[in-house]
Amino acid sequence: MNRREKIIIMVISLLLAAKFSFGLDLNNVLFHLNGAKGVQAFSRGNSYPVDKKGDINFVSGAKGKALELINGESYLGYETKGNLNFSQGTVSFWISPGEGKGTWDGSMDNVLQVLFHTAGGPQQMVIQEHWPTRSLVMLFYNDGSLVGGFPDGLGASVPLYTANDITSVVRPGTWYQVIFTWRKGYAATYLNGKLESDYSNPEINLTNLGNKFYLGWNKSIGKLFIDPGCENVALPISKKPWKTLIADFTIYNQFIFPNQAKGMYEYGALAYARKAEPNPISISTAFYPTYHKVYVTIFS
Repeated sequence: MNRREKIIIMVISLLLAAKFSFGLDLNNVLFHLNGAKGVQAFSRGNSYPVDKKGDINFVSGAKGKALELINGESYLGYETKGNLNFSQGTVSFWISPGEGKGTWDGSMDNVLQVLFHTAGGPQQMVIQEHWPTRSLVMLFYNDGSLVGGFPDGLGASVPLYTANDITSVVRPGTWYQVIFTWRKGYAATYLNGKLESDYSNPEINLTNLGNKFYLGWNKSIGKLFIDPGCENVALPISKKPWKTLIADFTIYNQFIFPNQAKGMYEYGALAYARKAEPNPISISTAFYPTYHKVYVTIFS
């Protein structure tokens, strides 16, 4: 192999290394909604909702347009191609309290609502605000029972406050990115690109979630978790029309790691996956096997 061939092989190796160092690409994106085309989404299933309720509005938000959700009064339901039966996955989105009537912030002790849930299978995944801990939690259910039980089953959580900020983390007009990621036996959460919590449980094994999910809360399908003994106080809170903005909502079919969470926070979930895609204009390769060598030709 002469010097020119060695340089070509080295360049190809560096390009491939750059691609695979991300570990994610568009093939890992099952669903993405940024509001640029309204309710039309980038999806491996139906691009348009198969179920919806209420007035669906989009406003300016982080990384594009934001979907405005009113607790229990508006939602969008989508279907995937085949069941969401992956042993690992990630849900990523930006969140901000809506402004005006029905707003909330992380300093309030009386917010309780479901923001996302799956449907159609004996297992269910739910992302909700949890009362009274002022946090977002990802919950898993098997045949209606909380995986891990209470309180361990609430281990995948993101606080809406910090110890150094008694007023709030999440404020109206301010955006925060939240990532929930899981694989068999393990789940983790990220807030603004930084690891917030992790949770191990051998019962985390998603094999039958069905093929439908909701942005917003379809109360006839999505489960709401309330701490045992708190029903009398919590149920009235869950019925209030809280207003929430969700942007850059993305579902991956792959578990992510801290460096990937940081990249998703910096670039946006879909943009980060696109960065791993090779540019077909700037590079294409052809391999010519011989008895002794493999030649690589680059076409610009």
